[in-house]
Amino acid sequence: MILFRAAEAATIAGGQLTAGDPMAPISGVTTDSRQVSAGDLFVAVAGRQHDGHAFLSAARQAGATVALVGRGTEQPPGMTLVRVADPVAAMGMLAANHRRRFDLPVVGITGSVGKTAVKDLTGGVLGQDYRVLLTEGNLNTEIGVPLTLFRLTDRHEVAVLEMGMRGLGQIAALADMALPLVGVITNVGEAHLEVLGSIERIATAKAELLAALPPDGVAVVNADNAWTRRMAEARPGPTIRFGYAPDAAVTACDLENRAEEGTRWRLVVREWGWPRRCLGRPTGRWPPGPAEQEINLPLPGRHQVENALAAAAVGLLFGIRPEAIARGLEAAPRTGMRLAIRRVAGITVIDDTYNASPASMLAALTTLQEVAGSGRAIAVLGDMLELGSESREAHHQVGAACAGLQGLIALGDRARDIAAAARAAGLRSVTACRRSEEALAELATMVRAGDTVLFKGSRAMRMERLLADFLAGREGGLAS
Repeated sequence: MILFRAAEAATIAGGQLTAGDPMAPISGVTTDSRQVSAGDLFVAVAGRQHDGHAFLSAARQAGATVALVGRGTEQPPGMTLVRVADPVAAMGMLAANHRRRFDLPVVGITGSVGKTAVKDLTGGVLGQDYRVLLTEGNLNTEIGVPLTLFRLTDRHEVAVLEMGMRGLGQIAALADMALPLVGVITNVGEAHLEVLGSIERIATAKAELLAALPPDGVAVVNADNAWTRRMAEARPGPTIRFGYAPDAAVTACDLENRAEEGTRWRLVVREWGWPRRCLGRPTGRWPPGPAEQEINLPLPGRHQVENALAAAAVGLLFGIRPEAIARGLEAAPRTGMRLAIRRVAGITVIDDTYNASPASMLAALTTLQEVAGSGRAIAVLGDMLELGSESREAHHQVGAACAGLQGLIALGDRARDIAAAARAAGLRSVTACRRSEEALAELATMVRAGDTVLFKGSRAMRMERLLADFLAGREGGLAS
């Protein structure tokens, strides 16, 4: 499939074709010279560590036919060059143009915590009745969203896009590119507080998704979060609330923790709040409530059930029957480094090392205690970053939540506040470490057979490395 010709791409992106063939076909788009396929457009992004302009020859050798460049550069033989003011912005213009060729509904998903989980769960639910284009991994930025949109073809019936941000106006720009019909906001919390400056500004940034919806668009918001509740109350258009609050149209009851097997619960659909029409192909009655359905979610934790409720709400909007929603949720993927549970040499390990915010830390600690049951629960927690002036208070809040554990190892300068608050809350077995090697040694003496151990911290803390070293030691000890 040809997405564009070089001259067409130059016109759409407001650029100038400076060298090569105006009719050169573009069949794909990439920003990584290592992932180029024949016929691709290579976008030369100037990043903090690498400048894509240095990889034009490598991209051409791999099969790229055209490149978007932001400055004058030597033309690799056989490559067509389109010069633009900003290659990333130009890529967004091309993606917006491509998206507008297709008349299909788009579901946009954002929030401080849970975006990727909700995206994956929503894809699984909608995939029961529709051919779905889904964001790969967490490609949710001004680069990732366009790359997803370029994969859109005639075979797709709905698109589910994760949208992230690190400033005001960014989600609005992504929404202008993607034209969502449904906007899902998982929650508003302290993630990126250092960048935005206040939780009010974070809420304003997230609300840009709802502001971008058309008059017949539907908002799907968390009924348990004060900030998203305010968004729902201020919105004139149809809004579906999910969560545990009494006024949630999509809620859960009878939760049963099943450790590494996940959580069993009942989906409850109430009759209020639904728009006048189904957004897809209705396969049952409309509106969809009242109804109930047993769910076996292969993910642990009350917060994962809440993520599943968001996905169920979207599925119901598109006419997915509750029993099909159950099948979609029960096939949910277990994403690496996000509450992945495994047993090693008599120890239950919870790997939640991908990232950390105050809300996700508290949710993970709750899950730790649920999985541990009557056994000992131990947490290995690293710094939470990008919290600005709220950092100390946020770390103290997490530390206080550790009071019910049997052991805590805090790694990093900021995590020392977690340790101090845990001690103040009455936890006796607390160790604060500055280096991973110290934490590993402390953990080796603290842990014993039957324990459940949680590993979690911000991405920059590389907690997965500490976990890998711990597992290697346990497995090695078992083998010997």
